[in-house]
Amino acid sequence: MEKRMNDPRNIQLGLSRMNEIMSLLGNPQEAFPYIHIAGTNGKGSVGAYLSHLLSKTGETVGWFSSPAIFSEGEEIAFVTQGKIQYLTEEERSCYQQELNGYARNMSEPLTPFEGLTALAFYAFAKKKVDRAVIECGMGGRGDSTNVVKNPQAVVFTSIDVDHVNFLGHTLEEISKEKAGIIKENTKVIIGDEKPEVRRVIEKEAEEKHGKIYRVEGEIPYEVEDECVVFDFLDIKRIRLKTLGAYQVQNACLAITCARALGITDPTLIQKSLEETRISGRMEVIRKKPLWIRDGGHNPAGITALLQSLPPGAFGCVFGVFADKEYEKMLDLLCERISVFILVRPTDPRGLDPEIAKSYLEKKGIRAFVSQSVKDGLKLGDQMEMNFVICGSLSLLKEAGEWKQ
Repeated sequence: MEKRMNDPRNIQLGLSRMNEIMSLLGNPQEAFPYIHIAGTNGKGSVGAYLSHLLSKTGETVGWFSSPAIFSEGEEIAFVTQGKIQYLTEEERSCYQQELNGYARNMSEPLTPFEGLTALAFYAFAKKKVDRAVIECGMGGRGDSTNVVKNPQAVVFTSIDVDHVNFLGHTLEEISKEKAGIIKENTKVIIGDEKPEVRRVIEKEAEEKHGKIYRVEGEIPYEVEDECVVFDFLDIKRIRLKTLGAYQVQNACLAITCARALGITDPTLIQKSLEETRISGRMEVIRKKPLWIRDGGHNPAGITALLQSLPPGAFGCVFGVFADKEYEKMLDLLCERISVFILVRPTDPRGLDPEIAKSYLEKKGIRAFVSQSVKDGLKLGDQMEMNFVICGSLSLLKEAGEWKQ
């Protein structure tokens, strides 16, 4: 299903089909309060921090994220006291069959992502979650998750240029699409966005009489023992188990959202964030030599990765989708990377690594092509140097399996 969802031919923004299936199902999306998250990068991290934090108050939290990276079915999660569970095979099969029965009566079929979104809402209602954290798949206004009507809060993570064929070619156009998740009288949490992004979101919030909460400016941090350490508001020395400096902003968005919802206990908030583990985000998978896997898959994500990369020489195992701005990504990486091992992601959209090799060789950068991600990782291992793995979320699972 993941490959089908990733195929641009299966992406159809708009809510007509979702409204129809939700009505047929009895509008399960109205059975629980929820928080809606939109952005280019950071949605998964903010979703993880928020769902864990909310669960520590005693709630069972439904958490919908995409795509599945490490295992099938991980898009639909249930978090209780910080512990994540997924639908059993029996539950998923049962709910899917019931959903399919209703979908047969639709005027046109659901797209794969719409089907997954509908299944998530149906499962959350069936299992009676106390609250849900819902991440947009792409954009916002026309995203299938936007069938929900009255969010308790909406959170905007870092917004940059991506998915231009669907969302627009300028930051203003993309921001307007994402701002479409704001509803009347909603709490709106905004991070340290570019001015043109902030203007669009704040204008939409003001028109919808939303209350705006801002995380402004860069938050100072230190790196200690593979953790980033920072202060925020009245909470001192929060230690996130990551090398990713960008997670400071994501954690502060989660804190700000929680406080906007009335969750103010600093000890509970700090402990929850420090206990949250997020795989594939500046994650150390080997220490000597240092190997890091990161989900950076667009120029903004690569920029954030480079800002967090430790000093020293690094190689890079790189695979990317052909519809991404891969030349910009490679240009950025060349500032720190001395050698590339190029692979094709296991997805129909994967870029032929020979194309990336030709581009790098014209710049005088050493580059090798491997026939598979596994072979690329083995080749890097033989070089006995520090490496970072990035370019596509689809590389992360194989990198995790290889590290074992």
